[in-house]
Amino acid sequence: MSVITISNGQAVSLRFVDLSPLGIEQVAHSLSQINRFTGHASRPISVAEHSLMVCEIMERHFQVRSPFVLLAGLMHDAHECLTGDVSSPLKEELGPVWAVLEERIQRHVLRHFRLITAFTTSRLVIKDADLHALTCEREQLMPAGDVWPCQITHPAIDWVRYPAANEFTAEEWSLAFLARYEELDFARQLQTEHIFKD
Repeated sequence: MSVITISNGQAVSLRFVDLSPLGIEQVAHSLSQINRFTGHASRPISVAEHSLMVCEIMERHFQVRSPFVLLAGLMHDAHECLTGDVSSPLKEELGPVWAVLEERIQRHVLRHFRLITAFTTSRLVIKDADLHALTCEREQLMPAGDVWPCQITHPAIDWVRYPAANEFTAEEWSLAFLARYEELDFARQLQTEHIFKD
């Protein structure tokens, strides 16, 4: 059965995707409790924490100012509230079957939150910020070992710091993610209203 129960108790089918039961509260709740790196980091790092950092890198490092684009960056992994965070090595093993499924669900989620255009047109800067964040996570939170490709192509950013111990609970990360979403969504609405007035 390809139906999952989300945190508000409602069901979402992964085959016949209808996201009407899914609100940003459920996305934030889920992402704040999903660990990256299959739980092998030195301390828990959630998809919510990672997403907030990607958004901050876009704003501070790449000087992105558009709330549409920053929101797309914040939500680039939002589909993982339905798929979970599958590690890159496992994605490679699963091959095109996984790639097609993940992209389909990601597009449904982005469309549901009215971000498909912003994500599609800004895919490269989002990916760059994502890889810089990955390098910082690898160097600060993962055990020493082989150099990952991202460390060569997207070096660590000096101001990005991940504390050795998690500063916040999952609930606090959920609230931080939700607050950032609401801030950017409000700015997006103001900008949309301004465009239509002109």
